Formats: sequence, structure tokens, C-alpha cells
Amino acid sequence: MLFAYTFGILVRTKIINIILTILNNFIFANMNLILDIISPIPEFSIFEDNKIILSKKIINSPEEKLSDKIIPSFEKIDESLNLTEKLKSLIVTSGPGSYTALRVGISFMLGLHFSKNIKIASISIADLLKFEINNDLNYGFYVVSSNNQEFICIKMLKKDYFYIKLEDNNKEQFKEIQDIDILYFNHRVWASNNNNFKQINYLIKQNIVKNLNKIDFNDVATVKALYVSNNKSLN
Repeated sequence: MLFAYTFGILVRTKIINIILTILNNFIFANMNLILDIISPIPEFSIFEDNKIILSKKIINSPEEKLSDKIIPSFEKIDESLNLTEKLKSLIVTSGPGSYTALRVGISFMLGLHFSKNIKIASISIADLLKFEINNDLNYGFYVVSSNNQEFICIKMLKKDYFYIKLEDNNKEQFKEIQDIDILYFNHRVWASNNNNFKQINYLIKQNIVKNLNKIDFNDVATVKALYVSNNKSLN
């Protein structure tokens, strides 16, 4: 009799603990993880209630390997915030950028997605540019990525988005660049003697948070790196 009573209490306690865990995850799973791998130094950012609460550079210099640092860096954040129990979404910048950084970063975020069943989305430079376009102008987004690689995404009026991988010998040869009205940049201004466009520093993580309601989390198949070769985008 006593055994049955004790066993019943243990079962009820176990059930209550399970319910509390589920409720805790449901109520408090309101943190979001951004991984920016298109900037020169990859970075994790955590935001909650549309406010960034933590940002952490994954490497300290371009000489360090992202593949060596990304897991330990995430584990430190997870330990301090109990992050994996509170995450409700993952957002990764998908390029263009360094081939290695994109491959390592997106693989890591997809691993989190599949292992923890957390919704995920990827954001390209073109997606970031779409957040800003609101009138009949020509736009560009100039990105400096790892290993000082440079890319530009251009959206001309009534034309589709296209990418250029910039080299020292081709920066002046594209007429479309000179026709840009507004150029956003992530790291440094466009240095050229032949431009008349307005330049605006683009804060990637802040603008992702601001435009969260415009991000599509519905198709994990779209979460893939965007590479640029011969000025053509490749997935």
C-alpha cells in the first residue's frame, strides 16, 4: 500500500516536471540567434523581444580559423544563457562571402536546426537590400568579407538583382556601379574617384532584428550558401 502510494507520488512528480519543462520551453523560448558570416569577422548575436542582448565575435583576427572557434564560442554563450533551451529561431547570413566561412557557418546552423528542431532562415545580401528599397532609385550593397574579399549586389530600377565579385582591376569597369544612387556598405566605404552615390553604413544584425517579420522561416531547403563565380550567383 505504502509502495503504491509512494510510486504514485513519484509518477505524478515526474509528469509535473515534464509539463513544467514543456511550459518553460514554450514560454521562455523567445531568444533568437543570428550568425553573421559575411562580415570580415564572423559574429554571433542574440536578440530577444526585438532587442540585441549579446554579441560575440567568434574569431579575434582573420588568421584564426572559424572551423576551430565556432563550436567553443557557441558553447560559452549556451553555458551563460542556457541558450539551446530558449532558442526559437536561427538566422544566418548566406552570402556572398568567403567560401570557407559560408560553408562552416551554414553547416553549423543547420546542425542546430536539425538537432534541436529550431526554425531557421538564411539572409543574402540581396535580402538585406530588399529591406531598404522603397522608391524608384538604383541601389547597391558593398560587402567586405573574410580574407578581404569584396562583393557588390546591385538592384537597378526595373531589373533583377545581380552580384559582382570585385577585384582591383575591375572596380571601375562596371557602368552599373556608377549608376547607383544609394550604396550600403557593411565595413568600409566604397573608395573610388568616380562615384556620385550616397553611401550608408548598414548595420546587419540591427536591421535583421528590425525586419524580423519579413523573414521567411518556412523552407529549410533555401538555407544554403550563395557563392559568386564569374559574377554569377551559385548555390
